[in-house]
Amino acid sequence: MEYYEDYLYYYQHQSTENKKRLAQKLLESNPRAVSITGQNTRIVYTVAIFSNEWDKEMLKAVIESNHPSVTSEIKDKAKQLLNKLVVK
Repeated sequence: MEYYEDYLYYYQHQSTENKKRLAQKLLESNPRAVSITGQNTRIVYTVAIFSNEWDKEMLKAVIESNHPSVTSEIKDKAKQLLNKLVVK
């Protein structure tokens, strides 16, 4: 959820430079991330999600999740993003 809008921006504006920027941001903000290559893989999978229009289903899954790591703040963010998609 934290990077949804970053991924969406990249999906809508794909370029080598934007991919490098996003991969670097992901690497720097995730203490468990170890390489740019891993972040590029995440980006490729996320592009597939947007390309197949699975993003709405993913947001719904977050909203309905009972996993303890999915906080109310995360669910609220997912609801806001889903509402933006439904309005379009």
